[in-house]
Amino acid sequence: MALAEILADQLTPLSIVGHLSFGLTAASLAMRDMLLLRVLGLVSGLFGVVYNYLVPGGPLWLVIFWLGVFMAIHAFRVIEIIRERRGIQFTDEERELHATVFRGFDAVEFMRLLNVGERATFAPGDLLLDAGVHADRLYIILDGAVEITRDGVSVARLKPGAAVGEISFLQDALTTASAVAAEPTRCLAFPTKALRALLARHPSMRLSMTGLLSGDLAAKLAGAR
Repeated sequence: MALAEILADQLTPLSIVGHLSFGLTAASLAMRDMLLLRVLGLVSGLFGVVYNYLVPGGPLWLVIFWLGVFMAIHAFRVIEIIRERRGIQFTDEERELHATVFRGFDAVEFMRLLNVGERATFAPGDLLLDAGVHADRLYIILDGAVEITRDGVSVARLKPGAAVGEISFLQDALTTASAVAAEPTRCLAFPTKALRALLARHPSMRLSMTGLLSGDLAAKLAGAR
């Protein structure tokens, strides 16, 4: 029998419902947006309930019961996320920052970051980070410029959007260079301990932050910043 005929025999309307259930579950696991992940999980459960109710020899009530439990959890989280997002108000600067530097975070995650962070202003010559210490702050430059020096020699000049102290944060190690404001500069400063605690509570945010800082470091090494 030809492969096409075999597939035609196997792809009944009921089997398609089953494939949709598993396919949507797989798709949900690839989503970074938690709302979309939950919605896909909920729809996947609905298809799963239909399939396990109509399957020959069914209904499979044990499977249907647990799918119902998973759907209830997804539904609760969908409502919770929507309520959280409805209460979020960003300034124009924060919206731009979210759309550029922090685009890997959803709105709720970005608001959590803002709640941990603080605005810091530096005059030319002010020290952000010294070499050979455990950095107590991770900075994202909002405007201005920061000079990176090693052994008194300038090695880089960072522009808005760049991170300062990312190597120390990623590796939990001593800083390898000093960072000094080259001109009037504003930064979003994250206290290291508070940021680590936040990311520990939210693994998806930890992955996003690691990706952000690794990408920033790669851009610096390539000479883009």
